Parts: sequence; structure tokens; C-alpha cells
Amino acid sequence: MFKRNSQDKFDFRGVAQRCAMGDVEAMYQMSKWFRSQLDREFFALEQELESAPKEEMRTHGGQASSEAVRHKMNAYIKQHESSLFAWKASNFWMNRAALYGHQEAKKIAQGHPVRCLNAYLSPYQMLPMEQGRSSYPGDELNRLGLLQFKGSEEYDLYGMDQNGIYLARIYRGYDGPDETGFGMEEEWDDYYYDEFFNLLKKDRQASLKEQREARHRYWSHTWNRSGGIAYNSEILKMELLIAREGKLLLCVGIRHVTVPEGIAVIGDYAFYHNKVVEIIAVPASVESVGRYAFSGCDNLRQVHLASGLKKLGDRAFFHSHAVETIVLPEGMEEIGEGAFLGCHSLKSMQVPQSVRRIGKSAFMYCEAMEQAVLPANLCRVEEETFFLCKNLSHIELPKTLEYIGEKAFYRCPCEHAIAKKYPGLYQPDEKQKKFLGLF
Repeated sequence: MFKRNSQDKFDFRGVAQRCAMGDVEAMYQMSKWFRSQLDREFFALEQELESAPKEEMRTHGGQASSEAVRHKMNAYIKQHESSLFAWKASNFWMNRAALYGHQEAKKIAQGHPVRCLNAYLSPYQMLPMEQGRSSYPGDELNRLGLLQFKGSEEYDLYGMDQNGIYLARIYRGYDGPDETGFGMEEEWDDYYYDEFFNLLKKDRQASLKEQREARHRYWSHTWNRSGGIAYNSEILKMELLIAREGKLLLCVGIRHVTVPEGIAVIGDYAFYHNKVVEIIAVPASVESVGRYAFSGCDNLRQVHLASGLKKLGDRAFFHSHAVETIVLPEGMEEIGEGAFLGCHSLKSMQVPQSVRRIGKSAFMYCEAMEQAVLPANLCRVEEETFFLCKNLSHIELPKTLEYIGEKAFYRCPCEHAIAKKYPGLYQPDEKQKKFLGLF
């Protein structure tokens, strides 16, 4: 069925059209066909990438390994440019098949994170979390099997939104300024596609409904069901957890997550904009949580952190609105910049005595926070740490304080008391002095 470097015995257009109807078996066939165009030398390089130490592979974008392997891969690609496209195209369709419920594809994605993360579109862009923007020539998207893009155009493709819609924009230039020097604006043509990259009409919601009804009719016919496997939901309801050598790279679609014992690092963006997860239990083996790891998890209510945790990365819980309480374990040493920025429901915070550094803006915009306790040996409260925590009326500060950054307690109810208690360390700006009655 799959003929190397040829579409003669592979009905590319027919399989692509089945993919557009949500046929996960067709997606898997497309992945296998693109992979059939790679040779043994490429597979050997891929194996070297898979075997590279975990710290040498980026967790968000996944474009790296050791210098030696990268050099060999680049040298190979210069001589076989089509192989890189075929590899990323194969990985793209493997990811799509896995995310929509194909069990064999799911096993491959979980067992081979280098392939999962090196796809023509990243898995993050194909999840309903509005993440990422990349530019793609229309003819390449056609070669990929996305047939409803114009081959002559260049698209800026944005990640899927929560309604299962992709935005694709075509840049048309800009209007120059008028005689007064104003009015210069960029011009774009906007196109919208459903979750299977079918072009939507101007009335997007009505068109989206039409596409879904068309898929329903398609799958109601026995001959379509006999030759394919239907996707498992209109909008993704996948379950996928990808880890590699002690590092959790990506987790989607699981409501109650227990991070496997033995994981030492939760990678950057691992749960980024995960709209499904509600409860996460982190084992004692986890020592660090990466940047943006739990950012934008709108339904995350409970997080259980075990005693092994040492470092919470920058913006780890950024804009995770639903978290009301979180207990940081004793033994933690560092809280990154903006770690809880925009956690509007977080009501209190007791920072462990072991923490030696709290990054700036760590609790900024935690509007529900009423009380906080900082460790006794902390020397610095950085800029904007509790900025606009509008209900923070009680805070215990250490006697060891040597520095309080600008606007660390801006518009907090406790700011008046702190300004009086630490006049040599903290002063509100002039407007704020007037607001607080400090003259």
C-alpha cells in the first residue's frame, strides 16, 4: 500500500479527505506513508536522537539533541531535504491519530517523545488551548495533506481555540499613514478552519455545525465505518502523558493526574493551558517544576506537592484561576518569578521556612489572598511580589529583611502598616502615598 517516494499506489488525496472527516485510521495510514519515504540512515539518526540525554532535548518545541547528532542530522538533511519534511509530516499525522483516539499511534507517541515533539505542527497547536503561531506556505500544507489551504498563499496559523477552530491569516500589506501621519494599519485576510482543517464559511458557528453534521452523516454509512476508525469526540477528549528519562514532557486530557513515581522534573509547559485537569498529585521524586508547567489550567482546583520539591519555575501556575489553596512542602528552596501571578482564587500562602528566594511578581494579582507568611530567614521581597493583592490584610514578614522592592505591596490593605514599619526599606510612590494617607 505504501510505495516509497510515490503516490501511485497510495490514494493520497482520498486518504487526506478521509482525514478531514475525522478518520483516525486514515491519519495513521498517512503517517505510515510519509514514514515509508525515509531510509535506514535517517532511522539511525532518529534512534540517536531518542537516545540523547534528557537535558539535551528541549521540552517546548523539541528541536534539540547533542551537538554531534545535530551536526550529522543537518549534514544528512542538506543532501536529503525532503526527508525532514517527510519525517515531520509523519509525526504530525501520528500525533493527530493519537490525540483522536488511535491506540497504536498513542503507544508510539508515548514511547517516542522525540517523534511526538518534532512534528510539522507541534502537538500544542493541535490542542484546544489557543497556543502558538507559525508561518506555513500553502503548498506545503497541501503536501502535508491539508487540502483546503490555497497553495499560492503564505499562512500564519494559530493554535486551536476552545471551540475547535483554527485561525489562519494571510498578510496583505498595510495602509500607509495619512497626511497627518496617522492611520497606518496592517491588512490581513482571516480564514477559519474546523478541528480537521475544513474551511469554514463567514458564519463560523453555523458552518462548524454543518461540518459536524456532514461528519455524522459520513460515519452513519457502514462502508465508511468498515474501512476506517471514527474520531472519539467532536473536540479533543484525548488522554496522553509523555515522559522521557525521568522528565514529564506533556500531559493532556486527564482529569485527575497522578504523576508517575520516578519522575524528577515536570518540564516547561507540561500542562500548559490544559482545560481538563482538575487535580494533580506530584510525588516525592519530583524535584523541580518547569516554567509555565501548570499555566492557564482553568479548572485546576487541587495540587498536592510532595516533600521532594526544591524549585518552582517561573510562572509555574500563571493564570490558573481556580486554585484556592496550595501547600508548598518544607524543603523547597526557590519560587520563580510570577509563579502564582494571576491566581485569582488563591486565598492564603504559607511559604516554607526552607525557601531562600522568591522571584519578583510571584503573587501578583492574587486578588483573593487574605494572608501570607514568609520564611523567617528571607532577606528580600522582590519588586511587585504582592502587587494588587487587594484583600491581603495580614502578612508576616521576617526580621531579617534587607530589601523590599518597588511596588511589592502596591494597593494591598497591609501596605500602610508595612510602609510605617519599614520606612527605610519600603515607600509607596507619591500617588500611592496620597491614597494611603501618608504625607
